[in-house]
Amino acid sequence: MAKTLRAIALQTRIDLACYRSRTSFEEYLTGEMEKAKPQISEENPSLVVFPEGIGTPLVALGSFNAVKDCKTLDEAVAAITKRSMDYVLLSKIRHRATGAQAVFFSKESAMRKTYEAVFSSLSQEYNVYILAGTIVLPVERARTPAETGPLQTFRAVREAAKKGRLYNTAYLFGPNGDVLLRQRKVNLIPLEKEGGLGLSPGSVEDLQPYTIEGITIGVTVCYDAFFPEIAKRLADGGAKILVGPSANPEPWTEETEEENKKGLFARVQEEDGIKYGIQAMLVGRTFGLTFEGRSSIVTKVQDTQDMTGIVCQAKSHDQADVLAADLAV
Repeated sequence: MAKTLRAIALQTRIDLACYRSRTSFEEYLTGEMEKAKPQISEENPSLVVFPEGIGTPLVALGSFNAVKDCKTLDEAVAAITKRSMDYVLLSKIRHRATGAQAVFFSKESAMRKTYEAVFSSLSQEYNVYILAGTIVLPVERARTPAETGPLQTFRAVREAAKKGRLYNTAYLFGPNGDVLLRQRKVNLIPLEKEGGLGLSPGSVEDLQPYTIEGITIGVTVCYDAFFPEIAKRLADGGAKILVGPSANPEPWTEETEEENKKGLFARVQEEDGIKYGIQAMLVGRTFGLTFEGRSSIVTKVQDTQDMTGIVCQAKSHDQADVLAADLAV
């Protein structure tokens, strides 16, 4: 018997002012959840998907006035460093970090606590599963059920943190507020590498699907969807739905839209076991970066009457939107 998941993709518009404090961040995301609320199913489990990077601007916590007028990422890093010199310098020494890395390490505790607390609260309040986009963080010492293995955590994680490793990490929260899955992006774009955010890639071997009430999903963070081996690993693990929190830091042109089809859309067509893909895109502007894209929920071409493979798609590439569909697997 087929099981059904209500998929809700939030094309969210970024606003740096919403990252001023935990309160403003919570109000911002509550507003997004209120947009999703009419689409939440009373009969089947609902999965609300936020875009990639939705948690990363929490680096502005406690430093909003210093960064609010910054035109570039480098300016923002310099402003936070100047305002919190002691903490940033300590992070440089402790984690052998430089530039943006040191700033993120200095803000780690506040970012993690705020992000986890707010999304945990929202998943309980709305009784839904939330794929909470991504956030830049080092590896967490506490492991989720899906990651737990033989005693491999404490020493290895401390070593990873000491070496200055930061990851673009996706979180899945359950209706009881628990963190069900953490997944680190494997394939990074130039903005995320040295000279940009200074992140480290995750490992393909660490990727694990997760089963939501009998329906197995796999997370492909943005650019990861362009690599067939990522989708294959998740499909081999039983995933039927790929979930792609995404952020495209460039103009959305006809060429960009065609290129985007080589990612999540192509993986859904190629992998026999994958039936659907959910892509939630970030839109808006911050620190001189403009994010554009059209969120979509897709399936195999032959399963749509018009042979497009598109179940639903955002109306605009630069405005907030909400997409919803029942996905039967």
